[in-house]
Amino acid sequence: KAVSRASGDFIMLLSADDFLLPEFLNKCLEIFSREPGADAVSCNHLILDGADRRKRNVRMKEGIYMDFSGRVMLFTPFSINSPLFRRKTVEDLSINGQFFNPDYFTCDYDLWYRLSEKGKKIFYLDRPMGVYRVHESNISRRKGKMNRQAFLVMLAHRKNFGFFLKVLLKVTVLRF
Repeated sequence: KAVSRASGDFIMLLSADDFLLPEFLNKCLEIFSREPGADAVSCNHLILDGADRRKRNVRMKEGIYMDFSGRVMLFTPFSINSPLFRRKTVEDLSINGQFFNPDYFTCDYDLWYRLSEKGKKIFYLDRPMGVYRVHESNISRRKGKMNRQAFLVMLAHRKNFGFFLKVLLKVTVLRF
């Protein structure tokens, strides 16, 4: 509901227990002005686990990405914790006024697949611009449910994977 009611030129997703580094907004806006074709900016982030703070390990180079469905399943490169979207992108992807598909527990996978299907461009910034807190009540700790939902999302978007679907399904099982 919050996404559908937002009124600015850009829309950001941020979980209540995570936070952004001070330069986040300026850096993202700089990327949007430098890369006018970018529909969203996704950044690397730090993981805060108790007192331990470390950079998230992402196997991708910085830059613009299109047709990234396979990358999403193999590497989970884009985080749902702090991407900045153009309003137009949010409007293009909304289904019945909703940005996320409420049928999926792993709604971020579905979102990234829909972005890829619609030919949207994501700029990945390989610099930590936010902090993701890890704790026992994180939704992502429910591995069994995450795994089942990831399969459902993959099957719903299977046309994007072609003959790689079987490989991606196996990799997903191993990853979760």
